[in-house]
Amino acid sequence: MARRPTDVVRVFLSYSSKDGRMAGRIKRGLEYWGVDAFLAHEDIKPSKEWQEEIIENLRNCHVFMPLLTDHFRDSEWTDQESGMARIESKIIIPLSVDIQPYGFLGGYQAFKLDVGALDQSCEKILFVMRDHRELKTKVHDSFIRSFLGSTSFDEANARSKLLESLGPHSIRRVNEIISGFLVNSQIFDGFTAGPKVRQFFSKNQKAVRQGLRKKFAAKFG
Repeated sequence: MARRPTDVVRVFLSYSSKDGRMAGRIKRGLEYWGVDAFLAHEDIKPSKEWQEEIIENLRNCHVFMPLLTDHFRDSEWTDQESGMARIESKIIIPLSVDIQPYGFLGGYQAFKLDVGALDQSCEKILFVMRDHRELKTKVHDSFIRSFLGSTSFDEANARSKLLESLGPHSIRRVNEIISGFLVNSQIFDGFTAGPKVRQFFSKNQKAVRQGLRKKFAAKFG
């Protein structure tokens, strides 16, 4: 199995193959925010022993997310994956589309997924994960990973809107954000992202290392 990031949230998406397109959109929506999302049929190569691969990824994930549609009950594997997630004491966040959590998942509060607005739902899921004490640090790191890795103005501007709402950020993260900002023109030249980070710097400049403060001042006055 390819090595996965260690400082970000790892999600295992459990779903019926009949809902593969929807699951793929959720995977991409979560990855937009830096989350490492595993989707069995996309991520397992045909040459792999897929059952072993599923078990390994389930054991190594932080969050188990079952996609609860009408097809979920009929899948041969989803209930088994749910049972294993319980045994492994994973954080479980059911995504409710057609049905409510049942069986092994019966005691968990479901997140109502808006199928017509999956991108917005994935953004909300980020905050649901952030509210779990065990995940807060990794959610912050996942977001920073996505923001500083923005490769277009659209990405930088869209992601920058969560900069304050996902805070407060530690001293380490403040410096990481400012350092990454200074070298990514998609962020510092972004119509929305640039002003947001400059405002962020003003609020947190006491936490910024002296060398970075000088570089910031030289670049932006």
